[in-house]
Amino acid sequence: MNRDEPKKHGMDASRRRLAKAALAAPVLMSIPGRQVFAAGNCTLSGDLSGNVSAHSTSCTMVYGRSPGYWKTHTGLLDPAAVTFQSIFGSSKFGSLTFLQVIELAEGACAGGGSPPYDAYCGLPEVERQLARHAVAAYLNAHESENGGIVAPGYYFSTTQVVDLYMAVESGATYYLNGIGLTLTPQEAVDLFATTFI
Repeated sequence: MNRDEPKKHGMDASRRRLAKAALAAPVLMSIPGRQVFAAGNCTLSGDLSGNVSAHSTSCTMVYGRSPGYWKTHTGLLDPAAVTFQSIFGSSKFGSLTFLQVIELAEGACAGGGSPPYDAYCGLPEVERQLARHAVAAYLNAHESENGGIVAPGYYFSTTQVVDLYMAVESGATYYLNGIGLTLTPQEAVDLFATTFI
């Protein structure tokens, strides 16, 4: 299989990944309609809607690329050219680019960090990881929505990634389809991670 070809997994892989998410973020098991993964509806919006009207026996989940992938690859958006603040509206990471946010959370703070990372090394590791995973999820969603390397139907939309990140950063409840999610930073990291190859 070509590395750039979008990967899709069958129902068993989706179930394994869902089980992993359930172990990593128990709060997600309380969301009504988790069974929609078995109903062929594999988006966050569809998952939370509880719409189980489709009775397909399989679900083809579209997975995105990991933060590590985006550290070395460019898609429709260049991670080295887009600033975190311009997309997420958060000043927490100043004017760091997507690539710098990925690097910051990947170990750029070892030994105290060097410019431009040193100013952000005092942030808790989980906050740096949350930003790193949100960047990868955003890039995946953007690719999926605009005909890039991630097939249409990636689990999150770009708007959902931004809204979810901002809700977690501020400690607010994120609402989708009338269902409120109050996730800790670690639960949000784990949720984003379940959508990566």
